[in-house]
Amino acid sequence: MGRKLGGVEEPETPSSWLEVTDPGMVRALSDPEARRVLAPFVGQERTVSQAAAELGMDGNALLMRVRRFVRLGLLKVVREEPRKGRAVKVYRAVTDGFFVPYTASPFDTPEAWLVADYAERERRLARGAMRTGLAWGEARGMPTFGKRVFKRPDGVLEADFAFSFGAGADLLAAEAPAVASYFVETELDDESAKQLQRELFDLLRRYTRRGGGKRYLLRLGLAPAEQSGG
Repeated sequence: MGRKLGGVEEPETPSSWLEVTDPGMVRALSDPEARRVLAPFVGQERTVSQAAAELGMDGNALLMRVRRFVRLGLLKVVREEPRKGRAVKVYRAVTDGFFVPYTASPFDTPEAWLVADYAERERRLARGAMRTGLAWGEARGMPTFGKRVFKRPDGVLEADFAFSFGAGADLLAAEAPAVASYFVETELDDESAKQLQRELFDLLRRYTRRGGGKRYLLRLGLAPAEQSGG
């Protein structure tokens, strides 16, 4: 068994890791979509058609990306399988793990790198949540949509999305779609914050790679909030 870092088990093969400093490789590995396309080839051999089937992509579109990855040095041809006509190339990533040091990134700060890395997935999450939620509201006869700002009984100023000032989105209702997107500010002592962190990782492990259903985006987050003002 490998050691665990951040709740995820690491492989026992550090010799298979490659530190990346080439600008082209860094840009590709910093792009979530490029990583998604690269994924079928990491740690295993795949033809373009096999990878396209896994990704649900058009084979010709994927072939263009694969050729780019080969030029960048992220993929290599491990062999060619003979067949009638042109032989089929089998590809694999040049290593089973890549490490991009911050000093090789194009970002001014680690925070900027994190924001850029998450930005597209945040947009995808927002699109999926809003399209699904708005369609559900319209089907219930509530086509309007906006944000409510009000003070809760506990004194906290709330700002939530709703279909009107008197009709919040009860997303936990049985007939409601399975969407969620929350930012919550709360006060926790160190022990409670650590317990919440562990529970979030446990939840993530329980619902990762289940298979057999629609594809969902899941975002978990927890960090001390910077104090504003001053």
